[in-house]
Amino acid sequence: MGIVQSKTGNWQRNSITMKVFLLPKWLLRHQLLEANDAQALQKQQANLPPNLFLELNLLLYGSILAFLSGLGTIIYYHIDKTGHLVLMALLFAASAWGYRFCMSTYPAYAHARQVTPSHTAPYVLLLAYLLFSAGVGYVVYQFQLFGNDHTLPSLLIGLAGVVTAYRFDDERTLSLGLTGIAAAFGFSLFRWQILTEAQWMNPSVWATGFFLGVLFTIAGWWLAGKQIKPHFENVYANLAAWLMLLSNFLLLFELDEPVSILFLVFAVLVLAAFFKYSQRLKSVPLYCLTLIGSVLTMGAGLTRISWISELLIMLGLYFVLGAIVLTAYFIIHYKKYLKL
Repeated sequence: MGIVQSKTGNWQRNSITMKVFLLPKWLLRHQLLEANDAQALQKQQANLPPNLFLELNLLLYGSILAFLSGLGTIIYYHIDKTGHLVLMALLFAASAWGYRFCMSTYPAYAHARQVTPSHTAPYVLLLAYLLFSAGVGYVVYQFQLFGNDHTLPSLLIGLAGVVTAYRFDDERTLSLGLTGIAAAFGFSLFRWQILTEAQWMNPSVWATGFFLGVLFTIAGWWLAGKQIKPHFENVYANLAAWLMLLSNFLLLFELDEPVSILFLVFAVLVLAAFFKYSQRLKSVPLYCLTLIGSVLTMGAGLTRISWISELLIMLGLYFVLGAIVLTAYFIIHYKKYLKL
């Protein structure tokens, strides 16, 4: 197969067949492949079997969810016969077996991205971590170790997720671990009374969420700069974006009107920063999240400043319609703006 030399250097023959995302048209457009070879490769791809990666992923995740649901049902109906201690021991034993399997399957720790050793290993790892989290929650609830203070259990579950993620190079457990740390941070500040008194709209709660978003952003950027699992920066950025954009959106409704105008300007600057951040990381989820957050934030901002003029109320409807169209356009053409 003839390969045309590009500006970035010589491409080896194996790189075309190994990287599925390098489609023949893309290669031809960037002058990396001759026309005859592009047609031959296109015919070869047309004869390949269908890709069931998405369907199998959904099936495997669904099986984990079904297994945990069935385990919870068995515990609920047979708790008097088996006893709490036996069930706790089974949860931790199953979790330990999963971690033992992963320790024998995964390679040793490395700062760089590692290749997944098998198709089943990530799902066994996720199941082991979830069983460990369920066991910790079960012990805390059954024996009331910390009363209504859930700070330490949440922190333990969160740190276990982070350690698991870095040891086995798994982004899913990192997301769960960071969520646990964020929950522990919230419990340490506000205790359980926020959940029982339904004070979710307290501005201090969302200010804390915004602060955590900044903290996660800095942590991901610093670790990536130190070349410690730099591909995890996407996970930190996405979770930080969720916290900060949601906090911005809700704080706009809670702050006084003069202050909300200044905060709207600040929120727009945050959105612009995350948009540039998504371009640097080439992260499609962060890019889409920023676009959706922009629509929600600007819509909330127009609602808050509508007292200035009745004309703004009329413009708000047109803004929502136009924003939906623009958001769809940017999402459809994400490759152009992310320079993929």
